[in-house]
Amino acid sequence: MQHIDHSKKLRDQENTASVLGWKSWRLVLAIVIVAAVISLFFINKNVVIEESADKTQVYQKPEDDMAWGEWFKSLFGKEQEHFNKSYAVVIGIGDYNSDWPDLSAPPKDVQRVYDYLTKEAGFDYVVKLMDKKATKQRIEKLMVEDFPNQVGKDDRFIFYFSGHGTQRKIGNDLLQGYLVLQSSKDTAYADMISMKEIKSWDSLLVSKQTLFILDACFSGAAGIQLKSPLTDKKLERLSQDGHHLITAGTEDEQSIASLEKWNGSLFTDAFLKGIRGNADSATRDHPVDGIISLKELMIYIEDTIDREIVHSGYKNKISPQMFELRNSPGEFFFISEKFKDGVTQNHLNEPDATNPKTDMLIKGNIYYTVTLIIPSKMVGANIMVDGKPANILEESLTVVKIRVRKKDTNHQITVQKDEVSCSKDLFIRQDIDDLTPCSEL
Repeated sequence: MQHIDHSKKLRDQENTASVLGWKSWRLVLAIVIVAAVISLFFINKNVVIEESADKTQVYQKPEDDMAWGEWFKSLFGKEQEHFNKSYAVVIGIGDYNSDWPDLSAPPKDVQRVYDYLTKEAGFDYVVKLMDKKATKQRIEKLMVEDFPNQVGKDDRFIFYFSGHGTQRKIGNDLLQGYLVLQSSKDTAYADMISMKEIKSWDSLLVSKQTLFILDACFSGAAGIQLKSPLTDKKLERLSQDGHHLITAGTEDEQSIASLEKWNGSLFTDAFLKGIRGNADSATRDHPVDGIISLKELMIYIEDTIDREIVHSGYKNKISPQMFELRNSPGEFFFISEKFKDGVTQNHLNEPDATNPKTDMLIKGNIYYTVTLIIPSKMVGANIMVDGKPANILEESLTVVKIRVRKKDTNHQITVQKDEVSCSKDLFIRQDIDDLTPCSEL
């Protein structure tokens, strides 16, 4: 008779169950981990998609964030003109492998514009193309197929380009402008982007407002050149349809750049400083209001470039240009960094005398004016108030006049140029005429 060790059999069964339990637990754990990784992937793809080196970088705002239009209304009131989303494509060519010299500024320019649109301006969808990614075929697909099918009638759209520009003569007196791509040969115009194509792309977009920003110098741009002065800045007018194009300069001019002075090109640096608030005009007819109209921006860019050219010793003239692509009663506009704190801006249309906050803002009663005396070595420096770009009213060499919002705590005023910075903390109780934040320099 075979002897059966029941205790051993029981132990074997327990061990088997233990092993099976461990395997089952590991399987469940593995499934949970895989599910978590997959869910994180799908969540993150709504924010930023960083694809392989030969593909495209795309930013898409998370679905639970409010669209640009809703964010705009949250700042300026529900009665404002209806907007939905803001789209953009930013393109830069610095590494040319053809007849054109390489440029150091476009990689910096494109990244700065991309960061501004995605991190500060609240844009909903931004595509970034650099160098070999920015093929004509890829750009055409975006502008002929993708964006026309995606952008709606209440949306806004920006096309930004940084790189070489050129032109060719057509007939006796006509010039056609072109944007030069990475592999474009000297006169292989079919491999470039023509202004005729830009005009056609604009016609395919049903967006309420479109702005083409070309940091390149050439003649023969698309549209009708505008030289009109500042018109009224009421948001009611600015919010109407507007389709424009701006360029850094014209034929025989060269856009200048310095990674040390402007962290890229002078035109793009002035553009970014302007739309962050420095272009917000402060004349009697056009008070600081938190909205930067396109015409305000162009005036600021022109003045800044003229001033910086003198300071840098550059001998040639640079003439930024503005063109109208369609009949445009409105203008593309930007919201100043300093007015994104939720202050109601009813005065952007007709002033509301019954609103004390509006009345205070119009009269300037919630601001002090501070005049800074800057050392000569800090001329052209970035001025910050409480970590944000200062609201500059006037600027001339070593004297900078800024506007500072009243509050019950100290302000920190910082002056920074390259690696040198100085700052001063103080409680501002009145207008100040001669503040020297860099007295130690």
